[in-house]
Amino acid sequence: MGKVQGHQDTFLSPKGERQAQVLAQRLSEGNYNLSHLITSDLSRAKKTSEILEKSLACPVSLDSRWREASFGNWEGKSWKELYAPEGKNWQEYTKNWYHYKDHQGESWAEVALRVKDSLSETLEKFAGKNIGIVSHGGTIRLAITVALKLPCEFFPFAMGNTSLTEIVWDRERWTMARMNDCAHLELGKESKCYN
Repeated sequence: MGKVQGHQDTFLSPKGERQAQVLAQRLSEGNYNLSHLITSDLSRAKKTSEILEKSLACPVSLDSRWREASFGNWEGKSWKELYAPEGKNWQEYTKNWYHYKDHQGESWAEVALRVKDSLSETLEKFAGKNIGIVSHGGTIRLAITVALKLPCEFFPFAMGNTSLTEIVWDRERWTMARMNDCAHLELGKESKCYN
């Protein structure tokens, strides 16, 4: 288990850069036809989108609404430290994780509002186009629950680094086409999606 990053503006690791290059190759060779990329404004996501942009030759827009959740004073700590059974904060978090803010960060409910706002705006602005969004694991998982109108409890599924998730708008509703697809990493010998 790694460290809690949240809004910390950490850089993309060399492994992350290699994974982004393999994803760029997959997207450029596949039938994705992306006309625009929207990316979180955090450095690790911006670097990923820069790598993708070179292969896809499509414009990139920064949108802070696609940032990872802010974990406040938890950022920089290890997940192992937070998971400790004696950790009072973690016990409180697990009881009410969707609305939890005692870490002085954002609640997942707040993240859901900003993601929902961006999805609505994206649908309006890019109607009928294929758009790529470069974001972060927690935010992507939450975007899926928002788009598919799943209950907030339906959140604990895996989302690997540079995995491909595709949701399709059919003018009435979102449909899941693929989720957490890491086939490009396996073919590219970049091992697994997860650090």
